[in-house]
Amino acid sequence: MHFYGVYPIIITVRREVIQLEDRVWDVFLVVLGVVLAKVTDETVERLKKKTPRKPGKHAKRS
Repeated sequence: MHFYGVYPIIITVRREVIQLEDRVWDVFLVVLGVVLAKVTDETVERLKKKTPRKPGKHAKRS
C-alpha cells in the first residue's frame, strides 16, 4: 500500500504534537519554578523564626 496522501498529514500532526509537548514542558518548568521559589521562601522564613536576632546577643560579658 502507498501512503503518499497520508504522509503530509502525519508530518503535520507530528509537528502539532511536538509544539504541544513544548508548551506542556514550558508550563511544567514555570510551575516547577514557582513551587521551588515558594519552598525556598518558606524555608528562609522558618529559619528566621527559629533563630531570632536579639540585640546585644554577641556583646562581651563583663
